[in-house]
Amino acid sequence: MDRLGFLKEAGHSFHLLPPFVRTEIIYKYLFPDIFDSFPRFFSPKSKRSVRADEPFLVDIATGLKPRKFSVYDKNDYCDQLIYEEDQEVAEMYFIVQGKIGVGINTYANLCDKLDIGQKLPEDELICDFYIMHKKRSNFNYFALSDVRAFGLTRRYMHEVLFEKYPEYIKFYKFESLRYYKTRVYLPMQKYRQGKQNQQMNLSMLQTKG
Repeated sequence: MDRLGFLKEAGHSFHLLPPFVRTEIIYKYLFPDIFDSFPRFFSPKSKRSVRADEPFLVDIATGLKPRKFSVYDKNDYCDQLIYEEDQEVAEMYFIVQGKIGVGINTYANLCDKLDIGQKLPEDELICDFYIMHKKRSNFNYFALSDVRAFGLTRRYMHEVLFEKYPEYIKFYKFESLRYYKTRVYLPMQKYRQGKQNQQMNLSMLQTKG
């Protein structure tokens, strides 16, 4: 079933349905796997009531876009590149299938000199920190296999969702920073430092030789 196609065809009629009906359709029939697989993102835990988050989460679901990253040459990092260091990040991705690599530039900004320091499994949300905080990418992100994902754009997050639901801004900024720092940033900085130390030691040995 083309889940997003259903919402597109339903169009305005979908939004005319009672809120509880829209919620049932989104949660139970269209995106149950997405909500179950990414609890970190889809569990804002509103203090207002148990069901208070549902309109917000339904609006998130209507903004999801299907994405696919195909790897034609596994020996060519250029072929696998999703984002590179210091690139503007337009979308965050809910990885449904496939593996993602996080890497650094080890020498020049050339694809054959890129190094992968961390591998992320499917059911991983990537780049949400950059979206929430409007930051450029600190690392290179690669598809290590054919990847199926859903994307959520920075524009939709800030200009639609946060405009309509400003009470969620603080939660998502804090949560994305907390997870990014422990899961990606600190491990990759440690990896980067290790590579720099290796290069420095190699240069010293070559100088002595």
